[in-house]
Amino acid sequence: MKQLIVVLGLCCIFFTGCDNQPVPRPKGYNRIDIPVYKYLQGDISDFTFEYSALAKIIVKEKKPGNKEVWFDIRYPDYNAVLHCTYLAIDRKSLSKVLDDNHRLVYSHVSMADAIDQKVYEDTENKVSGILYTIEGDVATPVQFFVTDSVANFVRGSLYYESVTSVDSKIETDSVTPITEMVKKDVSHLMMTLRWEKTIE
Repeated sequence: MKQLIVVLGLCCIFFTGCDNQPVPRPKGYNRIDIPVYKYLQGDISDFTFEYSALAKIIVKEKKPGNKEVWFDIRYPDYNAVLHCTYLAIDRKSLSKVLDDNHRLVYSHVSMADAIDQKVYEDTENKVSGILYTIEGDVATPVQFFVTDSVANFVRGSLYYESVTSVDSKIETDSVTPITEMVKKDVSHLMMTLRWEKTIE
């Protein structure tokens, strides 16, 4: 009788203890390998700079006599695009342009974990600006501007083409290697940017 109770007990444990409940697993992302690459010379009417050989420059709108040039620096292999604008400015319009830039950067403050600034200044070549890193699940994790403070202003924002609506956000973990690569490229762009003409 004892053996029957032991066998029945073991059978109950065996059948109830071997339940195949699915275990939730964390979300995984494909590995993104960034190749070693070089920089190429870019020329957008009023300035030159170096950009990644992994990218392509596409001038979107440039009208004769217009004080604006819109262009993209596209990373086709990574579905990333740096939307850029060149503006011809004067001392009066600089304040408004800087305010607009500040508004665009800090419009992400409600979704951002942090907004870091890296100030860049090259007095010899009359280039100064700020590189912004916006941390968290935001639509545009890298933004920048450079100016000579008297005649020229360039700003840009990184977007991922898979983000389709204004209210969308990216999963930061999945694109961190690309964001870091583009941030490095933007820093290099800022350091190598040269104005074709500037006012003293």
